[in-house]
Amino acid sequence: MFLYTIILINKKKAEVFLCLFAIYVMTMSTTHLLHNINAD
Repeated sequence: MFLYTIILINKKKAEVFLCLFAIYVMTMSTTHLLHNINAD
């Protein structure tokens, strides 16, 4: 049971990390696009 709890917690952490990473990538690509548009 204890091991199962650890796995669940790690899974949640991984999900949160992936969400944050996805948001970061989206933000970076969006700002990159905006900079390219402003450059023209």
